[in-house]
Amino acid sequence: MVRSNMSYCVNPACQAPENPDTLNFCQKCGSGLRLHYQRYRSIKMIGQGGFGRTFLAVDENSPGRLFRVIKQFYPQDPATLNKNRINVSNPTIAGARAIEKLPEIFRQEIERLEQLGSHSQIPALVDSFEQDSFLYLVQEFFDGDNLATELKQQGAFSEAKILELLSDLLPVLKFIHDNNVIHRDIKPENIIRRKDNQQVVLVDFGASKLVTGRLHINNATANIGTTGYIAPEQSMGIQSFASDFYSLGITCICLITKKTPSELFNSGTNSWDWRHHLTKDVSEGLSKILDKLLKPAVNERYQSASEVLKDLATLSLSGNQQLQSPTVSPGSKNLTIWEKAGIIAGVIVAATAVIALLKDLGNRATANSVDKVEIVSVQGLDYSNLRNYLRQKNWNAADKETYEIILKAAGKESQIRGYIPQNQLIKLFCTDLQTIDKLWRAASEDKLGLSVQQLIYEQQGLNWQKMYAEVGWGSLKGGVFTKIVDQEFDLPSRRLRYKSGMEPDFQSPPPGHLPVTMGLVKGKAFPQFADVCKF
Repeated sequence: MVRSNMSYCVNPACQAPENPDTLNFCQKCGSGLRLHYQRYRSIKMIGQGGFGRTFLAVDENSPGRLFRVIKQFYPQDPATLNKNRINVSNPTIAGARAIEKLPEIFRQEIERLEQLGSHSQIPALVDSFEQDSFLYLVQEFFDGDNLATELKQQGAFSEAKILELLSDLLPVLKFIHDNNVIHRDIKPENIIRRKDNQQVVLVDFGASKLVTGRLHINNATANIGTTGYIAPEQSMGIQSFASDFYSLGITCICLITKKTPSELFNSGTNSWDWRHHLTKDVSEGLSKILDKLLKPAVNERYQSASEVLKDLATLSLSGNQQLQSPTVSPGSKNLTIWEKAGIIAGVIVAATAVIALLKDLGNRATANSVDKVEIVSVQGLDYSNLRNYLRQKNWNAADKETYEIILKAAGKESQIRGYIPQNQLIKLFCTDLQTIDKLWRAASEDKLGLSVQQLIYEQQGLNWQKMYAEVGWGSLKGGVFTKIVDQEFDLPSRRLRYKSGMEPDFQSPPPGHLPVTMGLVKGKAFPQFADVCKF
């Protein structure tokens, strides 16, 4: 848990920035400790780079006093820094006027977050302003460690973890590429694993680039990115979506070997010698995928996230063949039958990670049914993640994504609260609820979905307790109702989460079991959306 009982002075010239949270002004330099009309209170510096610093802060005006990430832009040359204290009583410049004064790299991060922040695995832009000649960007905070920290703490990644990472992150890359954006700085430090749901989040869009036409050269941006992770064409200023796959490949081989890019690259052969640094066995199938991500020639590399996901699916569906030819790390010779069995067991575990995420992909009828659903959204909501999860019958991820989509459909207040107040139900559009329902029904052969739940509710005489018992959310015996599935509200994340031991059945859900909508509308057991939509 992040501690918030202190305040951190954001004045770059301050020699003792840590202060008790009871103070309004820094006890060392006298700078104000609360920014933007007393709204934001910095509590910790979490990063520093060539364009400024990053702080963890508390949003004093938000419900539950949410944590935020604040980026402060200032030049790194000490001679140019304003040595005066920060006067928080001075007026602030917000929104577009502040953005106009930002250097290009800071401005484009704001523009990208505004464009992409609707995705649950990309931080949303909360605020931007200028104060006392310092420029600030405020964004959503995800509590978790980046993968570089995870690597230090837990050691080299197994094949199963790499497969899980690829399966979780590639849909995010597909989303940003579909929006004509190249991230250009993918590395372990820019991938955060959330503590609440273990999902990875892609951060730091300061280097991202909006592609407005065909590939062209821009020498002004040739140095954008992180040394060691930059694709060859990116270092020459050439725009290509495939550059992100190259950086992703380097990220994977660094995580699976616990080595830096400079330790893995052989300048003599101009190639990546990552296999020689393996401490754990990797299947030939995954090795081929990583090698293709790392191809120096753009036309030999993966061109889309969908291509990589397709090969991951093929890897999982041809697991028996993969078991016959594992890549063996150096020094493993004359393996006994027991050692071979151990390798096979390890590869089975690795293949299972992809099978779990892309399970039943071979069921073409289901996939085609989901793909045929016409996406209709009055509010322009993005359904690509939900469609993808449902194609894979990844019920757990689809349940979470449905929750987030409905919150977005209900408006900003509901997104901040983590539930829908009854007076905000009017903001929901029936077309979006029907789209959600059609996707669920298509993926489950009409066993799951909002309309299925409504039908069961009607069949049970409009009795929500009987309906809960019928769909597996509770039991009703001898007139005594007991919940089987239940949720609690997590205050730091402002989101509902399932209580331990009371999670839904994501393996074999009975009819009407998913998506779980209980608790989503404050004070309503069921039906939550009958006043808005008739299915």
